[in-house]
Amino acid sequence: MNKQLTWFLVAIIWAMVAVINSVQHRSPYLVTYNVLAAILFAALGLLQPYCRKRGSEGKKMFNRIALIATGLLLLLVGLFLR
Repeated sequence: MNKQLTWFLVAIIWAMVAVINSVQHRSPYLVTYNVLAAILFAALGLLQPYCRKRGSEGKKMFNRIALIATGLLLLLVGLFLR
């Protein structure tokens, strides 16, 4: 499967989880976290083709951005789910 589509698939799944949590009247912090995670994964999906065009330098750049995004999600867990 195309890696770009994988990022979008993860974003769609995460957005569906946010909707389900919202319908079940879960914590607004949890819903917000899920929405932010979906936006982040969609942004990674949009950014990947741009980085792919830049060759190996772009791949390194994308890996750094993905690592920063993962760290950001972990920080958001600490903020929202205390």
